[in-house]
This record gives sequence, C-alpha cells and structure tokens, in this order.
Amino acid sequence: MILWIARRELLEHVRSTRFFVLSLLCVLLLPATTYVNVSRYRSRELFAQQLDAERIIASDRAGSQNDQGASRFGWRSGVVTPDPALRAIRHPLAEEALALGVAGSMPAYWQFSTEGIADGPPADIPNAQSASVGAMDTTSIVQTILGLLAVLIAFDSVSGELESGRMRTILAHPISRAEVLAGKFVGAYASLVVPLLGGAAASHVVLWIRGLPVFETHFVVATIGVIMASLLYLATMLALGIAASALTRESRTSLVALLVIWVCSTLAIPSGASLAAAAISPVQPAELTRASIVGSMRQLEKERAERLAEVWESVTGSRDVPVDGILAPATREQYRIAGERIEQSMATRKRQLIESLNGARIRQEERQAWVAAAVGSVSPAVTFLRAATALAGTGTKMHRQWRQEVTGAQQALEAATFDRRFGVELFAANLNYERITYWPDQSDPSQRVPAYDDLPKFAHRTPALLEGVIGAAPDLCLLAVECIGLIVVATYAYLVVEI
Repeated sequence: MILWIARRELLEHVRSTRFFVLSLLCVLLLPATTYVNVSRYRSRELFAQQLDAERIIASDRAGSQNDQGASRFGWRSGVVTPDPALRAIRHPLAEEALALGVAGSMPAYWQFSTEGIADGPPADIPNAQSASVGAMDTTSIVQTILGLLAVLIAFDSVSGELESGRMRTILAHPISRAEVLAGKFVGAYASLVVPLLGGAAASHVVLWIRGLPVFETHFVVATIGVIMASLLYLATMLALGIAASALTRESRTSLVALLVIWVCSTLAIPSGASLAAAAISPVQPAELTRASIVGSMRQLEKERAERLAEVWESVTGSRDVPVDGILAPATREQYRIAGERIEQSMATRKRQLIESLNGARIRQEERQAWVAAAVGSVSPAVTFLRAATALAGTGTKMHRQWRQEVTGAQQALEAATFDRRFGVELFAANLNYERITYWPDQSDPSQRVPAYDDLPKFAHRTPALLEGVIGAAPDLCLLAVECIGLIVVATYAYLVVEI
C-alpha cells in the first residue's frame, strides 16, 4: 500500500503545473549556471597562469645585486614590496564550477616579503560573496528552486486532503496512517529527485563539453558528495513541508507558514547571519592592520638604528661614518660581529610584532566565522551549503589550509633569507640616523644573496578525499537530525489529527 500511495503522489505532482514550471526552471538553470561558472573558472585559471608567467620571468631576470636582493632582505618599514617571484599562487579548482564556496573571495595569490605576508586581490572580484550567501552555482539552485519546490508540493499533502475529504476515503482502506504518510513522503521525494538528477546530468554534459575533468576521481567524488548533500537537504525541506501541513488543518495556512519559513531559511537567515556576526564580532580592516604594522615597524627601525649607531661608535670610537663608500674589511667584520646579537634580537621582535598584529585579525575572522556558522545553523539552507562546499573542497577549510601553508612558507623564507643580513648597514647619528648600505661581497659565500631558485619552494597539498567527507560530516549529521525530527513531528501530528 505504501508503494500505491507513493505512485499516486508521484503522478499527481508530476502532472501539476507548479511542479512542471519549477522543475523546468531548475533543469534549465542548472546547465546555464554551470556554463557561466565554467567561463568564470576559466578566467580565474587564466589569471593564475598569467601570475605563473610573471613569477617565472621575475625569477629568471638578470640585474644588479641591488635589484636582485632589494625585495628579499633588509628592513622595509613595514611596507610589503611587490615581487612576482615570491608569491604563492592559488590555481582554481574545477570543482568551483559546482560549488564556488569561498573560492571567489579568497586571494588569487599571497605575496611573501621581509615585512610579512600580503593578500593579493580576490580571485573573482565581481562575484566575491560570503560563504553563507553563496553564488549562483549548483548548490544555490538546489537551495532556492528545489527547496521551494519541496515545500510547494508538500504544503497540502495532509491539510489539503483533510479539507477535500480524500483522507477519509484513503483511510477507509486497510492501511494505517503511518503507511499513508510514508507513501506520501516517498512519492513526493521521488518527484524531487527527477529534476535534481535531470539538471545534474545536463550540467555535467556542459562541464564535459567545456573540457573540465568530469571523470577524474576528485571531481567524481565531489559531484557525488554535492548530489548526496542535495538529496539530504531536499528530504529535510520536504519533511518540513509535510510537518507544517500535518500541524495545520487548512492548506492556505500551511502554505503561508512554509513560504515565510522558506524566505527566512533561504534568504533572511544567511544574510542575517553575516550581519549578526559582523556586529557581534567585528574584524579590523586589513588596511588598518597593515597601517599598524607600518607604524610599529618605523618605531622599531628607529630603535634599531640608534642601537647600531651605538655599536659603530663603540667599534670605531667615532660617530662619523665613511662618506667615501669605502669600509675597511677588518672594521666591517668587527661591526658585524658586535651588532649580531642586536640584529637577532630586533629581527625576533619584528616577527613577534607582525605575528601579533596579523594573528589578532585572523582570530577576529575566525570568531566572526564561528558566530556566522552558529547563527546560520538554524537554517537548513545554510547547513546544506556548508556541507556541499566542504564536499566539493571549496569551503572554509580550504581557506584555513591555504593560510596555514602560506604561513609555513613565509616562516621558511624568513629562516632562509628574510631575517639574514647580507652586506652592512651603517646609521649616521650625526645625520638623523640616515641609513648607509654596503652591499654584500659576492666573493664571500656567506654573504652571497641566494638566487630565487635557491629559496624554499611553496607547495600546495591537495586534500585527501576523506578530508572533505570529514569536514562535511557535522553539517550532514545536523541535516539528518533535522530531517528525522521533522518526520517524527509530522508523524505524531498526523496520528493524532481528527479526520
């Protein structure tokens, strides 16, 4: 009897105008959106290739020692010097065409420098959006169109048949209420699967025609993950619709209630979560953080200049520095040895200061993301979006991984080059501590500035397939709990309703 009820529900939904219109809209929008997203993915990919070309050219450039080493050693007053050869370039993932997630708002590259790390421009500036709201992609179509379809085909599943009297006729047969409700859920759910799989199939044809690696393992797993998350989300929204229909005796009342819930879940809460998080846990703008670093570095450089000037005076017995550009090797070595401890101490303080200021902003971002996630968890749409982007490898975990890898690469560069001293810097106390630089002696191996190819290379680790599943597991479990809870509510309400 359950299958008979399910078949009847499926045929009724398939023949209805609202189902046909929304299903057609979904089947048309999914491949169309995919086509647009592939074009944007190609643009991001082309930009990354251009950055790669700039990096190669900058790494191979020939020039004076001053030009070769200027951006890689020494104190720069907190100002990050652009250097295409010292960048961590983020190539886009093909899975971004399925679920963009945070990929569009993440930097296209990170600039390494003696003054810390600077973010490059967003990879997709016109389409950069928050992780909660999402972009127009497969997940957003499922979230809005199919989510709306789920509540529209369920709002009168119980209340409508109570009003028309059909429920009394159905229960006159030897069938329990639980079986009737199960049949209605199965039939309605099957009708939702049709446009989802149809649209997904059309989208993958577009992806295949546009040359994306749709048959590679990572892409296949990401696709299956997004579809499974979509199926769970639709089951939750369908259970919500049936529960509302069972709790109200009029289909008009259940329709209004469900439309309000859908608007709040899909539109209001995602945006409201971001606004609430920004109000509860604001994040200092990156420009202010960099300005704080610059101001602090200038004070630190002033102290360094004064202390090294004292070292020069103690070594030579004079406050005057050579004005002819000639520095005796013996004096040079004595000054270097005497100032070594000061240089190490100042470099350590410099790194601690940069790490403190940048770390404070990162902690603010993490708190804000946590607040947004906590507020957004009341919406199945937000929970679904987080799970889908985690399975596609474009969620917040990807951002955290890149940040950790970039930070590790910066620290390796600091140890290898950035915090080493090449050449000699003198500070003229009589000339307001003006800096006078003596470039390193290239005949001395210890003073030779490393070439770009000799520096530690940045390498991005591709996450394992299991990591995406583990990252999505909490949100998938939350969706499953919500779905089961709503089914229990719908069952109880249906069992006690008077026919």
